[in-house]
Amino acid sequence: MSSTKDYLFQVQADRADKWIRERLIDKDADEESEEYQELERNYFDLQEYLANQTEFEAELEWLRKTGSSIHHKNFIDQLSVLKNIVENTGSDGQYIIYKMSYAYAVTLLESYLGDTAKSLISESDQYFKNAISNVDELKKAKYSLEFLADSKIDAIGLAIKELSQIIYHNIPKVKCVFEGILATQLDVEIGHLNKITAIRHDIAHRNGQTKEGVPISINSEVVLEMIKEIENFANVLQRQINDA
Repeated sequence: MSSTKDYLFQVQADRADKWIRERLIDKDADEESEEYQELERNYFDLQEYLANQTEFEAELEWLRKTGSSIHHKNFIDQLSVLKNIVENTGSDGQYIIYKMSYAYAVTLLESYLGDTAKSLISESDQYFKNAISNVDELKKAKYSLEFLADSKIDAIGLAIKELSQIIYHNIPKVKCVFEGILATQLDVEIGHLNKITAIRHDIAHRNGQTKEGVPISINSEVVLEMIKEIENFANVLQRQINDA
Protein backbone atom coordinates (compact mmCIF):
# COMPACT_ATOMS: atom_id res chain seq x y z
CA MET A 1 0.00 0.00 0.00
CA SER A 2 2.80 2.39 0.91
CA SER A 3 4.66 1.70 -2.35
CA THR A 4 1.48 2.42 -4.30
CA LYS A 5 1.04 5.74 -2.54
CA ASP A 6 4.68 6.60 -3.17
CA TYR A 7 4.28 5.77 -6.84
CA LEU A 8 1.15 7.91 -7.21
CA PHE A 9 2.83 10.78 -5.39
CA GLN A 10 5.83 10.54 -7.71
CA VAL A 11 3.59 10.50 -10.79
CA GLN A 12 1.84 13.64 -9.57
CA ALA A 13 5.16 15.33 -8.80
CA ASP A 14 6.51 14.45 -12.26
CA ARG A 15 3.42 15.85 -13.95
CA ALA A 16 3.70 19.06 -11.96
CA ASP A 17 7.39 19.41 -12.77
CA LYS A 18 6.79 18.83 -16.50
CA TRP A 19 3.98 21.45 -16.53
CA ILE A 20 6.15 23.98 -14.70
CA ARG A 21 9.25 23.49 -16.85
CA GLU A 22 7.23 23.96 -20.03
CA ARG A 23 6.32 27.44 -18.75
CA LEU A 24 9.61 28.57 -17.20
CA ILE A 25 11.13 31.67 -18.77
CA ASP A 26 14.49 30.79 -17.22
CA LYS A 27 14.91 27.18 -18.39
CA ASP A 28 17.77 26.69 -15.93
CA ALA A 29 15.73 27.68 -12.88
CA ASP A 30 15.66 25.06 -10.12
CA GLU A 31 12.96 24.15 -7.63
CA GLU A 32 14.19 26.77 -5.15
CA SER A 33 13.80 29.66 -7.59
CA GLU A 34 11.00 32.19 -7.16
CA GLU A 35 9.75 31.61 -10.70
CA TYR A 36 9.54 27.83 -10.23
CA GLN A 37 7.70 28.14 -6.91
CA GLU A 38 5.24 30.65 -8.36
CA LEU A 39 4.43 28.29 -11.23
CA GLU A 40 4.14 25.42 -8.76
CA ARG A 41 1.49 27.34 -6.82
CA ASN A 42 -0.31 28.09 -10.09
CA TYR A 43 -0.23 24.41 -11.04
CA PHE A 44 -1.82 23.19 -7.81
CA ASP A 45 -4.37 26.03 -7.85
CA LEU A 46 -5.31 24.88 -11.34
CA GLN A 47 -5.65 21.25 -10.20
CA GLU A 48 -7.93 22.30 -7.36
CA TYR A 49 -10.04 24.38 -9.75
CA LEU A 50 -10.33 21.50 -12.23
CA ALA A 51 -11.33 19.09 -9.45
CA ASN A 52 -14.01 21.48 -8.22
CA GLN A 53 -15.17 22.05 -11.79
CA THR A 54 -15.51 18.32 -12.41
CA GLU A 55 -17.50 17.87 -9.20
CA PHE A 56 -19.75 20.81 -10.05
CA GLU A 57 -20.39 19.58 -13.60
CA ALA A 58 -21.33 16.18 -12.16
CA GLU A 59 -23.86 17.92 -9.90
CA LEU A 60 -25.30 19.80 -12.88
CA GLU A 61 -25.72 16.56 -14.79
CA TRP A 62 -27.39 14.92 -11.78
CA LEU A 63 -29.79 17.88 -11.37
CA ARG A 64 -30.74 17.75 -15.05
CA LYS A 65 -31.60 14.06 -14.72
CA THR A 66 -33.43 14.39 -11.39
CA GLY A 67 -36.74 16.26 -11.23
CA SER A 68 -38.04 18.15 -8.21
CA SER A 69 -40.69 15.50 -7.52
CA ILE A 70 -37.96 12.86 -7.15
CA HIS A 71 -36.16 15.04 -4.58
CA HIS A 72 -39.44 15.26 -2.65
CA LYS A 73 -39.97 11.48 -2.73
CA ASN A 74 -36.39 10.83 -1.54
CA PHE A 75 -36.83 13.38 1.23
CA ILE A 76 -40.08 11.80 2.48
CA ASP A 77 -38.51 8.32 2.33
CA GLN A 78 -35.56 9.45 4.44
CA LEU A 79 -37.86 11.12 6.96
CA SER A 80 -39.72 7.83 7.30
CA VAL A 81 -36.47 6.02 8.09
CA LEU A 82 -35.65 8.68 10.67
CA LYS A 83 -39.07 8.35 12.31
CA ASN A 84 -38.58 4.59 12.55
CA ILE A 85 -35.23 5.11 14.30
CA VAL A 86 -36.77 7.51 16.83
CA GLU A 87 -39.75 5.24 17.50
CA ASN A 88 -37.51 2.23 18.13
CA THR A 89 -34.75 3.84 20.17
CA GLY A 90 -33.98 2.01 23.39
CA SER A 91 -33.43 3.67 26.76
CA ASP A 92 -29.64 3.84 26.44
CA GLY A 93 -28.50 7.08 24.88
CA GLN A 94 -32.02 8.23 24.06
CA TYR A 95 -31.33 11.94 24.54
CA ILE A 96 -28.32 11.84 22.21
CA ILE A 97 -30.33 10.00 19.54
CA TYR A 98 -33.16 12.53 19.86
CA LYS A 99 -30.78 15.47 19.47
CA MET A 100 -29.08 13.88 16.48
CA SER A 101 -32.41 13.01 14.87
CA TYR A 102 -33.76 16.51 15.41
CA ALA A 103 -30.72 18.13 13.81
CA TYR A 104 -30.58 15.62 10.96
CA ALA A 105 -34.23 16.13 10.06
CA VAL A 106 -33.47 19.81 9.47
CA THR A 107 -30.41 18.80 7.42
CA LEU A 108 -32.65 16.61 5.24
CA LEU A 109 -35.01 19.56 4.80
CA GLU A 110 -32.12 21.82 3.76
CA SER A 111 -30.95 19.28 1.21
CA TYR A 112 -34.45 18.86 -0.20
CA LEU A 113 -35.02 22.62 -0.49
CA GLY A 114 -31.64 23.31 -2.07
CA ASP A 115 -31.84 20.43 -4.55
CA THR A 116 -35.41 21.34 -5.48
CA ALA A 117 -34.61 25.02 -6.12
CA LYS A 118 -31.65 24.09 -8.31
CA SER A 119 -33.61 21.40 -10.16
CA LEU A 120 -36.44 23.81 -10.96
CA ILE A 121 -34.21 26.29 -12.76
CA SER A 122 -32.36 23.42 -14.43
CA GLU A 123 -35.50 21.79 -15.84
CA SER A 124 -37.47 24.90 -16.89
CA ASP A 125 -36.39 27.93 -18.94
CA GLN A 126 -39.24 29.93 -17.44
CA TYR A 127 -38.18 29.17 -13.87
CA PHE A 128 -34.62 30.13 -14.80
CA LYS A 129 -35.82 33.48 -16.21
CA ASN A 130 -37.99 34.04 -13.12
CA ALA A 131 -35.05 33.29 -10.85
CA ILE A 132 -32.57 35.69 -12.45
CA SER A 133 -35.22 38.42 -12.40
CA ASN A 134 -36.59 37.88 -8.89
CA VAL A 135 -33.99 36.19 -6.64
CA ASP A 136 -31.63 38.76 -5.10
CA GLU A 137 -28.59 36.48 -5.07
CA LEU A 138 -28.91 35.96 -8.82
CA LYS A 139 -29.73 39.55 -9.69
CA LYS A 140 -26.61 40.75 -7.85
CA ALA A 141 -24.24 38.02 -9.07
CA LYS A 142 -21.18 39.41 -10.85
CA TYR A 143 -18.48 37.46 -12.70
CA SER A 144 -15.33 38.80 -14.31
CA LEU A 145 -14.75 38.39 -18.04
CA GLU A 146 -11.65 36.36 -17.15
CA PHE A 147 -13.72 33.92 -15.10
CA LEU A 148 -16.32 33.59 -17.85
CA ALA A 149 -13.62 33.02 -20.46
CA ASP A 150 -11.92 30.31 -18.41
CA SER A 151 -15.09 28.62 -17.15
CA LYS A 152 -17.16 26.14 -19.16
CA ILE A 153 -20.20 26.73 -16.94
CA ASP A 154 -23.27 28.02 -18.80
CA ALA A 155 -25.69 30.63 -17.44
CA ILE A 156 -27.87 28.05 -15.70
CA GLY A 157 -24.77 26.53 -14.14
CA LEU A 158 -23.73 29.93 -12.79
CA ALA A 159 -27.22 30.43 -11.35
CA ILE A 160 -27.06 27.01 -9.66
CA LYS A 161 -23.63 27.92 -8.30
CA GLU A 162 -25.15 31.01 -6.64
CA LEU A 163 -28.16 29.10 -5.29
CA SER A 164 -25.75 26.63 -3.69
CA GLN A 165 -24.45 29.43 -1.45
CA ILE A 166 -27.85 30.10 0.16
CA ILE A 167 -28.41 28.86 3.72
CA TYR A 168 -31.50 26.68 3.34
CA HIS A 169 -32.42 26.57 7.01
CA ASN A 170 -33.15 30.32 6.80
CA ILE A 171 -36.80 29.61 6.08
CA PRO A 172 -38.02 33.18 5.36
CA LYS A 173 -35.20 33.47 2.82
CA VAL A 174 -36.07 30.10 1.32
CA LYS A 175 -39.70 31.17 0.94
CA CYS A 176 -38.58 34.27 -0.97
CA VAL A 177 -36.33 32.17 -3.23
CA PHE A 178 -39.14 29.79 -4.20
CA GLU A 179 -41.58 32.65 -4.69
CA GLY A 180 -39.02 34.24 -7.00
CA ILE A 181 -38.45 31.05 -8.99
CA LEU A 182 -42.16 30.23 -9.30
CA ALA A 183 -43.16 33.91 -9.70
CA THR A 184 -46.05 33.44 -7.30
CA GLN A 185 -46.84 33.93 -3.64
CA LEU A 186 -46.62 30.74 -1.62
CA ASP A 187 -49.41 29.93 0.79
CA VAL A 188 -47.27 28.09 3.31
CA GLU A 189 -46.90 28.53 7.08
CA ILE A 190 -43.31 29.01 8.25
CA GLY A 191 -43.72 30.08 11.89
CA HIS A 192 -43.26 26.57 13.29
CA LEU A 193 -40.29 25.91 11.02
CA ASN A 194 -38.55 29.06 12.25
CA LYS A 195 -38.79 27.68 15.80
CA ILE A 196 -37.57 24.27 14.65
CA THR A 197 -34.50 25.70 12.91
CA ALA A 198 -33.74 27.84 15.99
CA ILE A 199 -33.73 24.68 18.16
CA ARG A 200 -31.57 22.93 15.59
CA HIS A 201 -29.09 25.80 15.91
CA ASP A 202 -28.97 25.28 19.69
CA ILE A 203 -28.34 21.57 19.18
CA ALA A 204 -25.66 22.02 16.52
CA HIS A 205 -23.79 24.92 18.12
CA ARG A 206 -24.50 24.70 21.85
CA ASN A 207 -24.94 20.95 22.36
CA GLY A 208 -28.65 21.29 23.04
CA GLN A 209 -28.63 24.35 25.27
CA THR A 210 -30.22 27.77 24.85
CA LYS A 211 -28.19 30.99 24.87
CA GLU A 212 -28.86 31.11 28.60
CA GLY A 213 -27.37 27.64 29.09
CA VAL A 214 -30.69 25.92 29.75
CA PRO A 215 -30.86 22.36 28.31
CA ILE A 216 -33.55 21.91 25.66
CA SER A 217 -36.18 19.33 26.52
CA ILE A 218 -36.34 16.77 23.70
CA ASN A 219 -38.08 13.40 23.74
CA SER A 220 -39.50 11.09 21.10
CA GLU A 221 -42.83 12.97 20.99
CA VAL A 222 -41.06 16.27 20.37
CA VAL A 223 -38.90 14.81 17.59
CA LEU A 224 -41.78 13.03 15.87
CA GLU A 225 -43.94 16.16 16.02
CA MET A 226 -41.07 18.17 14.55
CA ILE A 227 -40.66 15.66 11.72
CA LYS A 228 -44.39 15.86 11.06
CA GLU A 229 -44.16 19.68 10.81
CA ILE A 230 -41.26 19.44 8.37
CA GLU A 231 -43.05 16.80 6.31
CA ASN A 232 -46.24 18.88 6.16
CA PHE A 233 -44.29 21.95 5.06
CA ALA A 234 -42.51 20.00 2.31
CA ASN A 235 -45.78 18.43 1.11
CA VAL A 236 -47.53 21.82 0.90
CA LEU A 237 -44.54 23.33 -0.89
CA GLN A 238 -44.31 20.43 -3.35
CA ARG A 239 -48.05 20.64 -4.13
CA GLN A 240 -47.68 24.33 -4.97
CA ILE A 241 -44.63 23.59 -7.10
CA ASN A 242 -46.59 20.90 -8.97
CA ASP A 243 -49.54 23.27 -9.42
CA ALA A 244 -47.24 26.00 -10.73
